[in-house]
Amino acid sequence: MRDIQISITREDGRGQSNPVFSIGGASQWHLAQDGLEGFDSVPVTVSTQAYAQYDGSYLMAERAPELDRTICAFAGGDLASLRAQAEAFFIPRREYRVSVTAEGRSRFFRARHYAMALTVDNFRDVQRLEWTCLALDPYLYSEESNSFNIVEGRAKRGFPFVSCARRVAPEPMLRIAPEPETHIAGMVASVVSRTLKMRNSGSTTTYPRFDITAGGEVRDPSVSITDSTGVEVCRFGVKVSMRAGDVLTVDFSTRPTLITLNGKNVSNLAKPGSTLATGIEPGDFDLSWSAEFGDAAMSVVPTIRNRYASL
Repeated sequence: MRDIQISITREDGRGQSNPVFSIGGASQWHLAQDGLEGFDSVPVTVSTQAYAQYDGSYLMAERAPELDRTICAFAGGDLASLRAQAEAFFIPRREYRVSVTAEGRSRFFRARHYAMALTVDNFRDVQRLEWTCLALDPYLYSEESNSFNIVEGRAKRGFPFVSCARRVAPEPMLRIAPEPETHIAGMVASVVSRTLKMRNSGSTTTYPRFDITAGGEVRDPSVSITDSTGVEVCRFGVKVSMRAGDVLTVDFSTRPTLITLNGKNVSNLAKPGSTLATGIEPGDFDLSWSAEFGDAAMSVVPTIRNRYASL
């Protein structure tokens, strides 16, 4: 299988002398013909219920269940050593990170060990390996995540302005002699963005993470997400008081959604009505932020990782 490289890492970090199992490239192991099974699509289960008095059915749920994936490889050389390498690496009750690079695309997924077979029918030529894993989350993820800072100063040409420090009623409405007006001269040199356009370039729903850092006093921050049609798909707020250096994280990719302040779980402080179980569909969307106090001291960094149904 030309141009396909696979790197498998055992998540417990105890791979002994072979912490990473490589297939393709300069490795001894090579991918067999048609050696990838379950990498071409993610099936979706649709649940329906028949109408009692009408034709047809109504939709109850759609979900992508867990998925088996199998990798078939072979290697030549010292067969006893090759068998020992595979036996020491692929063991039950362990989680693995599987990275696949094919035709310039890099994807990864996490899965549990499910089954392994080291064939014994042809010892004299090559050693064959069949490894099956169970991906509890069936989708494949992009190796790189996309992060953007919502709060960014955008340079503008400066221009002078004059600001009234005190409102003055129009002349016909004055009933007493007005006091002299006070003016403050200044210059606008930049603006702060409170919205940001982002894009989910994957083929399915993705789940964002927000890291909110306080540069000063911030009280009750909130963030909203609006899709390309202008529909608000998510709004959440957290009733916390933050000081300079505090970091509030809202991670929709965890199950359930996790909210932490400086690493401490504060999910119970989510404002009533906050959306805490949602994702971002493929396409463009806008993010905006605010706070009851101190929104200018907020630095908000949203991060998304694209998800795909196939390589």
